[in-house]
Order: sequence, then structure tokens, then C-alpha cells
Amino acid sequence: MAERGMGKMFALGKVKVSEEFEKEFWRQGRIDLASYLKRHQRGDYGSIPAHEKIRNDVEAKHLGCGGWVISEYAFPDGGRFWLSSDGRETVFMLPDEL
Repeated sequence: MAERGMGKMFALGKVKVSEEFEKEFWRQGRIDLASYLKRHQRGDYGSIPAHEKIRNDVEAKHLGCGGWVISEYAFPDGGRFWLSSDGRETVFMLPDEL
């Protein structure tokens, strides 16, 4: 498994966006979703707490066995969104959708 920031730590699977995220995405204007996917996949989990980053690193090694990895990033206006991966799919969503 790659070290954080050096390469892909896990497979993204199919990438999806929730309906609520899509609405907010269009309201926010243009943001580069690919850059957030790369950060997420390389272990840059954004602004989640340190204990969640540790949990993510452990889960990343076992995705597809019932675990998941989550990241939190900011929209340009300061609103938050999450990326959640379970080994089969990665979903862009708003925090209240989990």
C-alpha cells in the first residue's frame, strides 16, 4: 500500500454524486471534482479530525470488506462536502446525507 500523499491508497470504484451535492455543485459554480478525488485517494482526507484520519488509513487497507473511508472538503463559499468510498463506489455528498 502506498504511503499517504505518494500514490493511490485505495480504488475509488464507480464515482457518483448525490442529488443534494449536485444541486450545491451547480450553485457554487465550477469546482474541480477530479482534484478532490485525487486528494481523497492519496490519503489527504481534508479537515476531518485526526482520529478519523487514523481510522481511514486502517480502513483503506480493507475496503470491500464492509469498511469505508471518508474525507471532508470545503466549497469556495465555505460550505462543506464529503467524499465517501467503500471500495465499490465513491460518492460526493453533503454532510447531512450520511
